[in-house]
Amino acid sequence: MANPRAPKPTKPTKGEENPPSIKVTTYRPPDNPAEALTFLAALLYFLSLAFIHLPPHLLSTPTSPLGRIIESTLHFPGGVATYTWLVNVIAIPVVAIHVGETYWMERTRLRKFGVRRGSAVWWAWVGSVFVEGGMAFWRFDRVVQGLGGKKGL
Repeated sequence: MANPRAPKPTKPTKGEENPPSIKVTTYRPPDNPAEALTFLAALLYFLSLAFIHLPPHLLSTPTSPLGRIIESTLHFPGGVATYTWLVNVIAIPVVAIHVGETYWMERTRLRKFGVRRGSAVWWAWVGSVFVEGGMAFWRFDRVVQGLGGKKGL
């Protein structure tokens, strides 16, 4: 008969479950044209959003420094007014999706493969997935595969 006073075995806490046999210790930047283009396009979007809303408002009017480029060089249809309208209209969905992707990367990839929260590698991956989104997942998965991990995490 089992001793009722004997201590019960405890389950490991969430962070202690199955320590990863594969540990990601490096960041891999965009390394093919599709990834680089996606990263640059998303970065341009976030910079545009910042330049519209943060002082000194470099992209708020046709006479602002970047506004002149859009008006005279890029000939964006509708000019600065349409460009800033478009950037603002999609801001909430874009930011929400990218925050969600960042959260998902942290929960399903970084934590699982031993990337220490707050480390330089963690910040590089988090920043990358926030800017470019899904492409960073594919790249991270290739890093894991290169270390001997399974395809299709």
